[in-house]
Amino acid sequence: RLISPSGTVVTLMNSPGGANNFGENFCNTLLDDNGVTSIQTINTAGIYSGTFRPASPLAAFIGEQGNGNW
Repeated sequence: RLISPSGTVVTLMNSPGGANNFGENFCNTLLDDNGVTSIQTINTAGIYSGTFRPASPLAAFIGEQGNGNW
């Protein structure tokens, strides 16, 4: 999850690849609302690099102040 200074919460990913994926396979991974493939659809095999759509849209942060504690 990513929480903005004003309290907006966006789920970036929720156990992508299943319960046995411990997040060790991400290399040059970009989360973008315009990504073709959802990060939630990856499987447990391989290295995840490239652009993926996050579990919840990052657009929820549009118009919010970027300064502060995230």
